[in-house]
Amino acid sequence: MANYFPVVLDQAGHQWLLGLPEDSFGSWEELRQAFIDNFIATCEQPGNKYNLERIWDKKNEPLHDYIRHFSDMRLKIPKISHDEAISPFIKGLCFHEASYYAKGRPRSLNSSPRPKIMPMPMTQKSSSAKT
Repeated sequence: MANYFPVVLDQAGHQWLLGLPEDSFGSWEELRQAFIDNFIATCEQPGNKYNLERIWDKKNEPLHDYIRHFSDMRLKIPKISHDEAISPFIKGLCFHEASYYAKGRPRSLNSSPRPKIMPMPMTQKSSSAKT
C-alpha cells in the first residue's frame, strides 16, 4: 500500500511527499492527517447560508443571471431550508424591484414569486344629459 500512495497523487501531492524528511510518520493515520492538514485549503468546501447573503445582483445584470448565480451557490449548501434561502435571495435584489418579489413571498423555491394580479373592474360612464 505504501508503494501505491505516490502513484495516486497529483504533481503537487507528489512534490509534497518527496519533500518530507525520511521517517516523518510512524503510522498511516499520521501521514493521512498531515496530508489533509496540508491540502485542506485547496479543496472546495461546502457553502453555508452566509454565502447566499453575500450574493447581490449587479447593475445592468439580467435577472436570470442573478438567479443562476444564486441557485448555483444554493446547490452547494447542504441541508438549507427554502425559508433560509428565500430571505437572502430577496435581500440580494439591489437593482431589480425587490418589493415586487417581497409582496407575494413564495412558499418554496419552486413557486412563482409574483403576486396574483386581479383585473380592474370595468366601470360604466353615466351619460346623463342636462336639459
